[in-house]
Order: sequence, then structure tokens, then C-alpha cells
Amino acid sequence: MGGRDDPRGSPPGHPEQGFLYSVAIACHNAAPYVADAVRSAMTQDPPPAEIVVCDDGSTDGSAEVLRGLGNAVRVVRHERNRGEAAAKNAAVAATTSPWVALLDADDEMLPGRMAAVRDLIASDPDLAIVTTDAVLVHDGVELGNWYSAHYPFAATDQRRVLLERNFVFGNVVVRRDAFTVAGGFDPTIAHATDWDLWIRMVHSGSRVGCVDRPLARYRIHESSLSSDRAAMSASTAALLRRTVRRLDLTVEEVDTASTTAAEQDRIATRYRLKQALARPAAPVRRLALAVARDRAQPRRSRLLAAGTLLLPGVARAAERRRTATWWEGPGGMRLPRRRRRVLVTLPDRPWPTDGGKRTRSATTLRALAALPDVDLDVLVLFAGPPVEHPLPPGVRAQRCLQVDAGPRPRPVAAVVLLVRRVPWHIAVRRWDLARAAVRNLGRAPYDLVWFGSTDHAVSLSRTVRSRRTVVDMDDVESPKIAGFLALPPDSPTLRPRLRVQRRVELPLWRRLERRVLRRSDAVVVCSELDRQRLGSGPVEVVPNTYAGPVPSHAAWTPPPVPTFVLVGTYWYPPNVDAAVHMATRVMPHLLRSTPTAKVRLVGRGGLDLLGDVEGLPGVEVVGDVADVAPELHSATAAVVPVRFGGGTRVKILEAFALGVPVISTSLGCEGLDAVDGVHLLVADTPEQFAAACARLAADPAEGRRLGEAGCRLFAARYSPAEVTSAVSVLAERVLGTPA
Repeated sequence: MGGRDDPRGSPPGHPEQGFLYSVAIACHNAAPYVADAVRSAMTQDPPPAEIVVCDDGSTDGSAEVLRGLGNAVRVVRHERNRGEAAAKNAAVAATTSPWVALLDADDEMLPGRMAAVRDLIASDPDLAIVTTDAVLVHDGVELGNWYSAHYPFAATDQRRVLLERNFVFGNVVVRRDAFTVAGGFDPTIAHATDWDLWIRMVHSGSRVGCVDRPLARYRIHESSLSSDRAAMSASTAALLRRTVRRLDLTVEEVDTASTTAAEQDRIATRYRLKQALARPAAPVRRLALAVARDRAQPRRSRLLAAGTLLLPGVARAAERRRTATWWEGPGGMRLPRRRRRVLVTLPDRPWPTDGGKRTRSATTLRALAALPDVDLDVLVLFAGPPVEHPLPPGVRAQRCLQVDAGPRPRPVAAVVLLVRRVPWHIAVRRWDLARAAVRNLGRAPYDLVWFGSTDHAVSLSRTVRSRRTVVDMDDVESPKIAGFLALPPDSPTLRPRLRVQRRVELPLWRRLERRVLRRSDAVVVCSELDRQRLGSGPVEVVPNTYAGPVPSHAAWTPPPVPTFVLVGTYWYPPNVDAAVHMATRVMPHLLRSTPTAKVRLVGRGGLDLLGDVEGLPGVEVVGDVADVAPELHSATAAVVPVRFGGGTRVKILEAFALGVPVISTSLGCEGLDAVDGVHLLVADTPEQFAAACARLAADPAEGRRLGEAGCRLFAARYSPAEVTSAVSVLAERVLGTPA
């Protein structure tokens, strides 16, 4: 783009050229496409004055792609996914031109588009919204144009027709002041946000113009919001009824909006029936009755409903066969399914990310859900009672099943242990329920199954059909047990009976780990140290990360009272041992040198399982909190007195990300590229640990130096983007390996 000395004359988009516009792009997990979208805007003639992209909490590498575009774009970032409407509003708000071209991150402008828009505006200056025809593209194949004889652009009677159908192709060029006066896109609406905005703008006096030539490429994805026909229609019906209440409509317009809303409800009902038929064990009778009794439903839909009532098993099988081959795009367009099937099993709910297992589960899930052309099924096992929203915001799955049950009776578990020669942790679980859930997911083989833990792979691998298998062994059990057995029995958490059990289980875990290595296409661990421990085999390193919000600068300041925070999930034995060790072994030494010092034990299970240390000098059992960041920000240091365990500690990465200094045992920080005295302090004996705490209490500058170094290490090696990229690369490589 030319500057003020550009030999071509005025700078791009200069008012002297008569048409000044910016490009606004909302981007969420569009790494494969966003660069093409930006380049298609840059090469327009006239060129844009600026290109603004709102990166709406992307986790798939979109941020890296945008950084690679350099000064060609100005990026507005949302730390978390706020939705398409909020992202578009943020992008438009950051622009400065009187006209704004809205462009989806996975679409493209074709050559000549903005020149054609400019010419139309020049011929009709009263227009506030201008669009063009577009080429529909699916899997690289052009399907036709957006507008057709059956779906034309409405040049007249736009107020009424817009209440009947959305005739505006969404990649519009809009007058910025009209957009602002209308209030922009409504972020409270999940679907059809553009239709809602066009209605409000047109009914406030704006007119829409259209260039009758296909000057954009519109990519159709099965994972897009518009592909969920039931949700889209239900949302449209709701916004039309709200429009009737809010806008001053004529009697004819009210009748049109009400009729359209009723038809959208009808569409939503029949698509809910189809979705229910494709899901195992989903209730279908009520939906089938609603469709069968509605004479306004299409004849084919009523026949499907009648068949569902009479032969539900046959109807389910037929719908599953259909959805395995085809999916319905915009306007009911039937499109071939060219997608890969992936199943993820998780040992804990991936949302909220308030623990190490949950954070790793969420990161893995986000990466796999963002892979192109993937249908994702999720199976959450033994993570507590099912919840309404188990998946992280922005993650869409075809099916998400949650299986939970209490343990087997101890005599039954003992028999399973002896017959199958598996550890107690596996023997006591109700794997029969998990296997039933796998069978309910369908008989078609998966292209990839990503088992979230070793016990999932051991217990389910013979049930699930898969072409490729990855096992996430982030917590390698055998070295964890070996470390436990190496400790002297000096803590109430190290009961003799438990030590005997662990001695029996150690060879069982080693046998299972060798089996998993032989039978998997890849085994994932969280550190290079764990890869060395497992020895030869298809072992890959995917580090742990911290997925919470990270401040743009270190917000840590030393507190007036020396305060040390231990964060953990206290249902996990290594964390219980660490808390008891800190309270009973370290604190007596620390209080001698720093009498006002205190330790706060923060995390789930604290109030239930740490009652024995509650009330000891300097010890505060806090329990679960909504957000641990304020606890860490108000601490002299995060302490990690872990004496046994596996994997790497997310609690250290969390402190690093927040710029908080860390004191850890050697085992607590093993597997991380953290150096003693550079990124954190390492101390192993109670006396050494207490001395390190006293050192940071007396020298805040040292704590600030360590916190800043840890923060830099986190950004370079353990950020969510780095970890998500590692999962994506591994999954694509395994999927691409010939079966």
C-alpha cells in the first residue's frame, strides 16, 4: 500500500479518491484461511485504508498466522472466545473509515469486488449496505452462486421481504455511522446475528444494494454455526418475535414476521428430530409426534416421524447411515461428507479449567476440535455427575457423552484385579458402563481415538474401533509409584497399607505401560524426562500449559505479610502429602525466622481432606475458590513442596504465567526447563525450603526477578498456543499415516 509519496498519487483510500473504506475481519480458529482472506482484501483496487482483524480467542495458530502478516493488518485480540458478534463489533470499532467491508476469516474477495461496490455507491449515494453475489465453495468445489432464481436479491419492498428471508449476503460493505447508530451486531444472539442487524438497519431507514456479479468466495463448512439448522432456525424464530415487539411494524409486516417465525419453529422441530435420531439413546417420541401431527410439515418429514414412532430402531439406523455420508448446508443444500471421525476420551471435565487434568483435557480438546474436516465425539469418564455444559466455550462436538458411576463393590474389584492383573485404580471402575457408551456412539470406525489416560486405553481399546490410536500418558504411573516408595514413612499420608498396595501395583503398571507402547501409534507424555523413562517406542512430548487469562504485564507485587500459597486439587494424594509436609515440616522452621509468615492451602478438596492441619501455626486451609489468580498475586511466592508424583506441575506453569515467584522441590519442577536461581528456587529438605521462603520474604526484588524470568519461560515454551500447536501437528501426522 502506498504512502504519501506514492508515485500513483494520493494514499490508498484517501478522500480525494472518493471512496474511503476499511476491512474488518472476525477470526476464530481460522488459521488455514485467514491469510488468504487478508491477501484478497489487500489486492483490491481501490485498496483499503486499513485492515483490522479481531482474533477472538483463537487456539489453533491463527495468532501466529496474523503475526506473520506483519504491518499489513492491525490485530485486536480477545483473550477468550466472545462469539462472532462481539468479534465483528470489536473489529468495526477499531476502524476509522466512513465505509467498512465486513469479511469472514474463511472467505475471500474476488478481484474487482471493491471497485464494483464503489461504482454502485457512486450511482446511488443513499445506500447504507452494499453486497455482491458470491461463489459457494465446499471442499474446494464450486457449487454455484449465492443468489439464484429461487433465492433472488430483493431490490424493492426490503422492509417486508427481510422479515420473510435474509436476502443479504453477509460479507457486506456498510456505512460505518449507520452500523454504529443501529448498535452493531447483538452479542446475545448465537445465530443469525447478521439477519438481525439488517432488519434493524433497514427498518431505521437504511437501504441495501447489490452488485449482481459473483465477486466473493464463500466457504461452506459443516462446523460453522449456520450448519446447525435446528439451532439456527430456533434462534431466527426468537429474533423475529423480538423484532415484532421492539420495532414499529405495519400490520402486514407483523403478519410476515409471525408467519416466518412459525415456519422457522417448524424447521427447528424437524431438524431436532433428525439430530435426535443420529444420537444414541436420545429421546425422539415427543419430537416425532410434533412433526407427525403438524400438517404444515413436508410430507417426507412426516413420513420420517411416523416411521420413528412405529420402528424407532430402523429410523435411527437409517438416519445414522444418511448422516455418515451427507450433511445439509445452507438452505437445505445436501453436501457429501468428507470428514474425519475423531473420538476423545477425557479423565476429567475440560471446563472449567480449574485443575491440571482439566487444563490438559481442555487444551487437547480445543486443538482436536480445530482440526479441519473433523467430526469430534467426546467421552468424559468418571469425572463426577454429568453437567449441562462440560465443554469449553467455542468447542463444538458432534456428540458428548458423560459417564459416571460409583466404584465396584470391593469383593468384585478384588476379583477383577486378580483375573485381569490390573491395578486397583482400574479394577474398581465400572468400565462396563464406559464400554456401553462407546458402543452407543456407533459402529463405524474412527479415524483416530485419542485416549486421555492409560487406563482408558487399557480398558476400552478392544471396544472402540479405530484406524489410529494416541494415548495421553501425561501422568506416567510407574515412576510416580517408585518415587512414593522411595520416601521415608514420615508422614500420616504415607500409610503402611498404602505402601504395600503400591509395591504390588508397580509391576502391574509397568506391564500395562509396555503394552500401551506396543499397541499405540503414539504415546504422549508431558516432558522429555518422561520420554526417557518410557524408553524406546512412539513417544511424543506435549507439554502441560496454563489456560487461564494472562495479564499483559506481570501484576505481582510482594504482600506486606509474608504469604505462601500452595494450589492443588487435594483429592490427589501427592498434593495432600505436599500440603501436610508444608504444614507440619516446613512451617515450624519458617516461623522461627519469619514469625509472621503463613501458608494458604487453596484448591478443591482442601476443606474436606486437610482438616488435620487446619489450625496449625501459620496454616490457613482456604479450600476451593472461583479464581486462584488473586490468591497468587497476593502471595510472596507459590510453593510446590511435592515429594512424589508424575508429569509436570500445572501449578508452577500457572504461577509462571502470572509472573509470581515459585519455590519448589526438585521433583516438583522436574520435566520443566526451569533453572534453579534463574526461574525459581529449588529446595528439598524442610530446612532448605523454609530458608528459601524466608529469602524471598526478605528480598522482594529477588522475587520480582524470578517472577519475570518464569513469565518469559512460560511464553516461550508452555503457552496454550505452543501446546495446542503440538497436539495439532501430532494428530495430523498420525491421521495422515497410512493405516
